[in-house]
Amino acid sequence: MKLDVSGGGFLHGLTLRSPNRQSAFTVKYSSARDGNATLKGGTGHFLDSVPRGAVILISCPENTINTCWGGLTTRRAQTLGAVGTVIDGRLRDLEELRELEYPVGLCAQ
Repeated sequence: MKLDVSGGGFLHGLTLRSPNRQSAFTVKYSSARDGNATLKGGTGHFLDSVPRGAVILISCPENTINTCWGGLTTRRAQTLGAVGTVIDGRLRDLEELRELEYPVGLCAQ
């Protein structure tokens, strides 16, 4: 099958896990040391802008040593109606996250 997409292709075996779709709320952290740090799309903490029913997608710069997600952010996300979070970065409070039964996925590099 030719898709006319540079670097594109067909991924055999992908299956639908749920017919329910959720909106995504993307967050990209940047390093202040790189001089790229800017706030786009709002003021205050990003969690206050997450729409009800959204999945939060967080990307952190490579070699980030701080965590970007934990128990407090999970509780706030749940209170605001987020349905899950996927993180390319670090997290903490793993036991607490398990107790809260809030779906969190990690990308490993």
